[in-house]
Amino acid sequence: MDDYAQYVLHAVNLAGGRPYADTGYILNPAYQVTGPVTYPPVFPLLLAGVYKIAGLNLQAMKAATVLAFAAFLYLLFLLFSPGLGSRRALLAAGLVGLSPVFWKFKDYLYAEYPFLLFSFAALYVYGRARAAEAAGGRWLPRALAAGLLAYLAYGTRSAGAALLPAFLIADLVERKKLSKTFLACGAAALGLAVCQGLTLHSDAVYAGQAAELLSRSSLPGTAAANFWTYADRLTLLFDNGYSELLAAGVLGAVAALAAAGFVRRAGREPLFAAYVLLNAVMLLLFPASDGLRYAFPLVPFLFYYALAGAQAGAERFRRAARYAAPALLLAALASYAGAYSRAQYGAFREGTGKAETKLLFDFIRSSVPPGEPVIFRKPRTLALYTGRRASMYHFAPDGELLAYFKSAGARYLITGAVFPEDAAFLSPFAARNPEKLSEVYFNADFKVYRLNP
Repeated sequence: MDDYAQYVLHAVNLAGGRPYADTGYILNPAYQVTGPVTYPPVFPLLLAGVYKIAGLNLQAMKAATVLAFAAFLYLLFLLFSPGLGSRRALLAAGLVGLSPVFWKFKDYLYAEYPFLLFSFAALYVYGRARAAEAAGGRWLPRALAAGLLAYLAYGTRSAGAALLPAFLIADLVERKKLSKTFLACGAAALGLAVCQGLTLHSDAVYAGQAAELLSRSSLPGTAAANFWTYADRLTLLFDNGYSELLAAGVLGAVAALAAAGFVRRAGREPLFAAYVLLNAVMLLLFPASDGLRYAFPLVPFLFYYALAGAQAGAERFRRAARYAAPALLLAALASYAGAYSRAQYGAFREGTGKAETKLLFDFIRSSVPPGEPVIFRKPRTLALYTGRRASMYHFAPDGELLAYFKSAGARYLITGAVFPEDAAFLSPFAARNPEKLSEVYFNADFKVYRLNP
């Protein structure tokens, strides 16, 4: 996936006052899973500020997202303190912050860290606003701030749409009616979302992508597949680098405590419960997954409910359960230590740093006229580093594929030995059509062909 490149392209456009959607990425209607023509604008807006200061510096942009993650951990402590107490809330924030999964994610330029910050800030501020309204205090400024934060979460990742329904459910469960806080918060968030939809980005662009993905499996089939996929990937939270069985065992114990904690707390904390359930439903029904990152909003609550479950067990079975939390903490930290013993340290890693990739980009910049689109598996990356328009191919018979190249106006095709899909499909396609394709460049990783008239 080269989502990061599209975020940066949007940021460059915002910083330069150019049309937001003018990224150089050409959507292939027959292969929309690559991504839509636009992404939500809040993360690009944050990156635009970094771009204004540091230029096209991915290291600086990644550093900005890490700062957002640090702020999120502080919000997590504030959010969890009322339910767990300060010490356990600090422990929950520490377990999230020290997780090797989140450590590794620092090398990727995605919207997840800012999304977590805005989402959990919205949960925290909304809770404060409701408490202020109940006490007869100044609830309106907090409600409007919660609405702004809920929009910022949604404007960072569309999954932020779960926040308002969670607020609504919490009101109906606790008060059997809508609070003034919810009405003000909802009006602010929805108003900003409508403005976004009318100007920079509408979630309607995901319709084709969702339809293509759903055509591959039924909704029940998708839910079942996602359940097992995420059950497996959650073991990455406790991946120690040595024993998969130990990682699965630690996850199983934590999940059992979390289930007990959720059952005990859900009725008393409907806001948390609604947010968790809505995100879980979205994970199960969304017809795509990308590692563990879509499940990131649920990870803090896994630790929250596990600690709540351990606390409840210690209260009920003092002798048998008093050591549950310390034992699980030691197991988690041992898993973390094992993972960090094999982790890579130093500067943020960049996937475009290979010499062969740089040579490819140099050739495209020097030899391909600016107005001629290129077919490439990473079209947005190519557009970012070369300024050339680019599109993804799709898996089809030769005639259909050549017809798409012509309709897109493409004059060049790049195959990459580093991409398994290219090696299995695109390179054989090129070999079968020598009269249609002329090789004009190659290195150890890539070949460039000119499409003959």
